[in-house]
Amino acid sequence: MPLESAVIIGADISTDKPLRDTIQFLSDTADQIIAYSAEL
Repeated sequence: MPLESAVIIGADISTDKPLRDTIQFLSDTADQIIAYSAEL
């Protein structure tokens, strides 16, 4: 069922790459927020 739901919205979850990319993006974003906060 999760795979069918992902296909409906056009998300590729056939591998773990999209999840890993999302986690990396969130990690990078958090690092940027911390860096900008330190500059204030």
